[in-house]
Amino acid sequence: MSQKERDRLKMMASVMEGKRTQEEAVRILHLSERQIRRIQCVLEAEGDSGIVHKLRGRPSNHRIDLIHRGKVLEH
Repeated sequence: MSQKERDRLKMMASVMEGKRTQEEAVRILHLSERQIRRIQCVLEAEGDSGIVHKLRGRPSNHRIDLIHRGKVLEH
């Protein structure tokens, strides 16, 4: 988990405990109100692991495969 994700998790935990409002989280995390609500729903459904980016440790969906990359580099 990155530092940014840890910060989000701490902030969202305080929002869910009622110590902070969603509006405060919007200002501190520089996210939209919709993103704060979305993150809160994911945390309720998946727990702490829901905050981690889903493609962590996987190749990008936009990665060019090695065959095509080799052909491009030949030219």
